[in-house]
Amino acid sequence: MIQQLSQKEYCAKTIKLIDAETKATKLYLDNCPCTEVENVSQIIDPALSRFVSPVIEDDKTFLERWIESEYEKLDFDYREDRASEFSGFRSKSEFIIANKLSNNGIPFKYEKRLNVDGVDQYPDFTLLDIDNRREIYWEHFGMMDNEVYVARAMKKINLYSKAGLIQSGQMIITMESSIAPIDIEQVDNIINMMKSKCCLKD
Repeated sequence: MIQQLSQKEYCAKTIKLIDAETKATKLYLDNCPCTEVENVSQIIDPALSRFVSPVIEDDKTFLERWIESEYEKLDFDYREDRASEFSGFRSKSEFIIANKLSNNGIPFKYEKRLNVDGVDQYPDFTLLDIDNRREIYWEHFGMMDNEVYVARAMKKINLYSKAGLIQSGQMIITMESSIAPIDIEQVDNIINMMKSKCCLKD
C-alpha cells in the first residue's frame, strides 16, 4: 500500500510538471516566429544565399540536387520496333509505371546502379524519400511464368532481403505473368503512398 501511495503521489506531481512544460512550450511557439534550421537559407538575401553552404539542406534544394545528379545506369540495346511504343523502357509495364510516376509529380531515376553487399544491381526505378533522406527502390518483375527469369528474380529478392531493404520499407516489388498482367490498381495505390514521401509539401 505504501508503494502504491508513493507511486500515486509521484505520478500526480509528474503530470503537473508535464502540463506546465506543455503550456510553456505552446505559449513560446505561439509567440515566437520560429524558422526551422534547414529553411534559414531561404530567409537571407537571395543574392547571398547562393554562396552559402547550409548546415542542413532544405527539402527543395535536397530534391533538386538529387534530380540533377548524374548516375550510372544499365545500358541496353533498345529494339527499334519497340522504341516508340515503350519510349526507352524495357517493357510496356515499366512504361506504364514511369508514366504514372511522372503524372503524379514523383521524380525517379531509371535503372540506377545500386551496390548491394558488393553486388551491383539496377532496380527499375529509384525514388527519393525526402522526409527520411533516403532512396526507395522499385523492382517490377514482369515474366514470372518463365523459369529462368523467376530464378534470377528470386536471387535478386533474396539479396535485397539479406541487405534489409525489404524489411526497412526501401524496396517495392511488383510482379506479373502472361496470365496475371500488371495490377494497375496496386500500382496506383503504391504511387499514392509514395506521393507523401517523394513530393515536396506545399
